[in-house]
Amino acid sequence: AAAHLVSLLPLAFALGFGSIGIIDVTYRELVNPSDAGPIVLRVFAGALFPVAVVVVAWIAGEIVGGIAVRRVVLLDEPVLVAVGRATADLVRHPVGGLVAPLLTIVVLALDLLAVLIVVAVVWTDTRDRLVHPLADPLATALGLATFAAAWCLALIVTGLIASWRSVAMSFETERAAAIAG
Repeated sequence: AAAHLVSLLPLAFALGFGSIGIIDVTYRELVNPSDAGPIVLRVFAGALFPVAVVVVAWIAGEIVGGIAVRRVVLLDEPVLVAVGRATADLVRHPVGGLVAPLLTIVVLALDLLAVLIVVAVVWTDTRDRLVHPLADPLATALGLATFAAAWCLALIVTGLIASWRSVAMSFETERAAAIAG
């Protein structure tokens, strides 16, 4: 936990400085809206650079933290040494160090998007049936069962992808240690 926390310190700075720009754009959009669209999209469009910096710092911190934790556990390194070496490995070999984590993050994001769409569609149908549950009790029960099954399937698939991500990061740590040593 300490290695992961130390590696996320740049994210804290990015959030601190980025929030100033995001709050400024939010204030401007609340006082004088640029158009009639949703405020979240207007703020995102107006504060694209601070949001991008925060997202990049978050992803980089997660990757360095994941590698550092594995260095602590697998290679028995102290926390600060593991974070430093994970950062140095990522700077020295950016392609090798970033391929596995970024690929697994993309797959995880696509999975989350897909399962959330499926769960939202099933929930919309189930919610409509729950408004008048006695109109067709069998359809309501089947809708609830379908929603529960979709939600459980989403959790299982996401857990499997997260496990695959963890294994890929462990292999990457072992590969980097074998190259260095």
